[in-house]
Amino acid sequence: MDRVYANIIEYNQNMLKNGIDLPEWVNTRPILSPSWRELGKILEGIDRETACFEIGSGVGDILAILAGYGFKNIAGIEMDNRLSKLANQKLFDLYGIDGAVKTGKYPCTIMPKPELLIQLNCVYAETSESSSDYLKKLSDWQRYNGAPQTYLVELIDSSFTAPHEAYSDIVRVGYEDVQEAFSGYDVKRSSTFVYPNNSSSKFIYTIRKRD
Repeated sequence: MDRVYANIIEYNQNMLKNGIDLPEWVNTRPILSPSWRELGKILEGIDRETACFEIGSGVGDILAILAGYGFKNIAGIEMDNRLSKLANQKLFDLYGIDGAVKTGKYPCTIMPKPELLIQLNCVYAETSESSSDYLKKLSDWQRYNGAPQTYLVELIDSSFTAPHEAYSDIVRVGYEDVQEAFSGYDVKRSSTFVYPNNSSSKFIYTIRKRD
């Protein structure tokens, strides 16, 4: 396993050993998350000076991956104040980065405007009434601070039809749905989790401005 990922998992394991209560989705096993694997592949082709911003930073794992890959301009936002504090502590302990994660809700004004906008393992569909409404919201979020060069968003695939208390039908979308919602952009996707080996099926969509 890449040392960047191993360091993050070890840090998460140590938090548990120290009695810190972590959400069940935090990666604490010595197994490379499919989302992390695909993210690493995508990041290989992106300039390290790129201004990066993450929606829903959780305990800071994705930002820590960015830092480990040499990205210098990283920031994020997390609604849960306790989690944002854990994220900032992790980034400081591992990379000496201070205060990268703010507590709050997206959309919000970001400076500098992000060139790489990331939203992985986050489903915000509370106000959406349909799949098209959900994708429209994501499209609005993507353009809120001016469309970034690249938008990475992980979505539940419409091929996943099994019951799941966290994933309503509204958030289960297909490739053509995403293409329609982001018409005018180059849209590619890479598989991360696959049902039934995993609890659901997901893809990371790479949505880029056209040259």
